[in-house]
Amino acid sequence: MFGAFLSIAMFFLPESPRWLMTRDRHDQAITSLAALRGHHRDDEEIRLEASVISDSIRASGHIGGNTPFSALFTGGKTQHFRRMLLGASSQFFQQVCLSHLLKELRGQYTDSNRSVAAMP
Repeated sequence: MFGAFLSIAMFFLPESPRWLMTRDRHDQAITSLAALRGHHRDDEEIRLEASVISDSIRASGHIGGNTPFSALFTGGKTQHFRRMLLGASSQFFQQVCLSHLLKELRGQYTDSNRSVAAMP
């Protein structure tokens, strides 16, 4: 149910400014930044943040936004493999901890019901 909600809500979310800049859509990226920050497009803070994003895209070498899938399994300057492992391991451990917590809570709940039922 939650997945269906996210899939539908995804169509109403704006593109990120960084994604727009990698696609050479700078005007839309500045408009998106201004909307996110609650400032006007011509604000100095917005222009500064847009230039920082643009510089980081140039430094990472992702102008055009085309990163092959095989780059996830390489190290190199952008550290895609390291980033992928950090994300995957955090998701894995979140699932393990949550399932363990639910198992413990379920065990405590059933134990307390048994002790109450056993009372005269």
